[in-house]
Amino acid sequence: MFIVKPSTKSFIMKSNQITLVALSMMLLLASCRKDQSDPVTTTVTNSKDLKVADGFNWATTKTIEVNINVESDLASGLLSKVMVFKADPTSGTTPTASGSAGFGFPYATDIIVPAALEGMWIEMHSSGGAVEVVYQAFSGNNLSYTFQTSVKADELKSVVTGPDCTSGCDVTVSTNQDITVKQGKTYCLTTTNFTKKINFEPWNGGGTVRICGVATPSQINNFGGYGGNCNLVISDGGKLTFNDDLALGGVSSITAWHTSEVYIEELKLNQESTSFTNYSSNFTIHKAFSPSGVVTNYGTLTLDNKYESNSPNGKLINSGTITTVGYLQINNALTNSGTINVGTDFDLNNSAGNYSNTCKIIVGNNASLNSGALTMNGGYLKAEGKFQVNGVAVLNLQNQSMVSANNVVLNNSISGAGSLNSIVSTGNATINSGKTVSGAIEWVDDNGVLTNGTVALFINGASFKLISEATNFIPVSDCNPEGIGSTPVITDTDGDGVADINDDYPEDATRAYNNYYPSATTWSSMAFEDLWPAYGDYDMNDLVVNIRFNRVTNAQNKVVDVINLYDVKAVGGALRNGFGFQLDNVDVGVIESVTGYSVNPGSYITLGTNGLETGTTKPVIILWDDAENVITRVGGEYFNTEHNGYVGTSEPVTINVHFSTPQTTAMVGLPPFNHFLIKGKVRGTEIHQPGMVPTSKANTELFGTGDDDTNPTNGKYYKSVTNLPWSIFVAEEFDYPLEEVDIVNAHLKFAAWAESNGAQYSDWYMDKAGYRNTEKIY
Repeated sequence: MFIVKPSTKSFIMKSNQITLVALSMMLLLASCRKDQSDPVTTTVTNSKDLKVADGFNWATTKTIEVNINVESDLASGLLSKVMVFKADPTSGTTPTASGSAGFGFPYATDIIVPAALEGMWIEMHSSGGAVEVVYQAFSGNNLSYTFQTSVKADELKSVVTGPDCTSGCDVTVSTNQDITVKQGKTYCLTTTNFTKKINFEPWNGGGTVRICGVATPSQINNFGGYGGNCNLVISDGGKLTFNDDLALGGVSSITAWHTSEVYIEELKLNQESTSFTNYSSNFTIHKAFSPSGVVTNYGTLTLDNKYESNSPNGKLINSGTITTVGYLQINNALTNSGTINVGTDFDLNNSAGNYSNTCKIIVGNNASLNSGALTMNGGYLKAEGKFQVNGVAVLNLQNQSMVSANNVVLNNSISGAGSLNSIVSTGNATINSGKTVSGAIEWVDDNGVLTNGTVALFINGASFKLISEATNFIPVSDCNPEGIGSTPVITDTDGDGVADINDDYPEDATRAYNNYYPSATTWSSMAFEDLWPAYGDYDMNDLVVNIRFNRVTNAQNKVVDVINLYDVKAVGGALRNGFGFQLDNVDVGVIESVTGYSVNPGSYITLGTNGLETGTTKPVIILWDDAENVITRVGGEYFNTEHNGYVGTSEPVTINVHFSTPQTTAMVGLPPFNHFLIKGKVRGTEIHQPGMVPTSKANTELFGTGDDDTNPTNGKYYKSVTNLPWSIFVAEEFDYPLEEVDIVNAHLKFAAWAESNGAQYSDWYMDKAGYRNTEKIY
């Protein structure tokens, strides 16, 4: 839709309303302040004359660490919803952030707030509908509170595409002949009947063999000996059969891609530096597998014998399916978000081990946690025989995790957190040595009788009862084929542990909460000068964009989508500029799709099938390649920067970045993210917020030219010699200067804010008495 730019009069009326709200907040909440101690006095009328400290970051916001606990009575087994607000929620404002919390499972996240804010309102909704609201002042940069009132983990999916033999090959082998791998080269095997030797020369640089055809080599020699760099890759459609021992040493690796087929008689990872990565749905190891290195499985791995890890520093990471005919013994680390089927016994033995299960482990006989710490978050563990926790081991159950066995024996205390967890014993239930069951755990037994121990050992909300009296509800799912209980009266339609009344997405188990900044109904703004690396006129209106950020999170408070709404308010320059942002901390491979962008056919911007810009080392999302795509001019030289009777309109742009695997809020980062302007449709000329890194497509030859003083060596980016920026982010909607009006002459406290290193007038952009010259603001 098109939105008409309000008149100056309507802006002033709106600003007066904001002033009243701000004043009432100051009186009632004491949450905002203007630090006027020893105020900076300045008569600067030109931004280029500002005296700005090297370390000033030009931020109108600050980061707050949130940690909210809810000590639930566990009556429903569901999570409570926690929301934080910049203003009293009874005033009708919307939350800045939302998330899940339960017993022992705090809502912990980072948020940004206006730098002047001193505290926030916290609202808790229990699954039963109870509501509690408190105001809490910040302690430093922390917001913490505990409410004293009565996850399901998504399976990791890989969307990575493997290499083929059409590119990246130094040598292509299309006939049946011996191969000598050296000098770090890649040898691509395309023949469909390879039966000769593969000889690695790690002392001569090693290299990579990429199998795209069908290979049954008679020998694979010196694979990783002498510490060399030797790699074996079975590409999509490739097939490897090796009826002998394959031993990896040094920094060697073997990788099998999605549609490959692999059979190896015996695979050995002899050193911690070796690695085995499997995406294939058909990978078989015939003899016992005892790896010392890192094993990562995204596909289907079948072990005709046993799995017994060796080195204490190795690890097993599984998000696919692993099936062992024999036992599985972990002596290092285990992270499971897929399926593990164990033929006989399952043992966790590393005293320093941290084990994680967020999907399912099914054991044909006994499962023993002998040492280390096992955390199950929405996980399932089934033992046909006995499940036992021994004296030095730690078991933590979180968010509808479930342990099911014939006999359950506890020789150490266990704990539960988050939404209610279940232990099911169909034979004997035993607690030895007075150990306890604490927190969000309901243990149900066929007989309802403890063969040793008493119900007094169940503390902090934990309970023991007959199976027929079970109150917990865990639905049958891909990760839990058993489930327990009947649907509770409290409705959780999608079964994500968040009651429908608290769920922003009640019919979508992958999503639970919206997390808007600044709110669901208000805007923040980003403003640019577009002549970098040269100074502009510092009217900060060459591009002004209103932005409403939303990080959509699931019940485990992980980010599923970033959905941002953009509305161009001003284009006060003659250049035709693009606009985008980079996610600095996540991998390109975790972005499943990007939608909503406006990029012209034949553009200088190239997008992949998932909507990301191609050829970048980090995820780069292009909103538009030309601002003209999203605005409609009605007259005048510039767009909405002059009082000339012409008010243009813009078409709001909604960008949706969807992650293939939910990401932590720390990995995704905080608004305003790393936005940048593309100057004059020249892709390499990027203008970022001060201190933010460029993308890999930026023309770094421009650094340090003109008025720019960017120096990556000392971490200085997009600041001038006098530390001026070419872009600012404003915590609220920005009332920007008229054309050719320096920002210091429109916003009268801007200069004092900058020269005080942000200590004074951190709310300089607000419409307060003495803060602005309204005649110089659009």
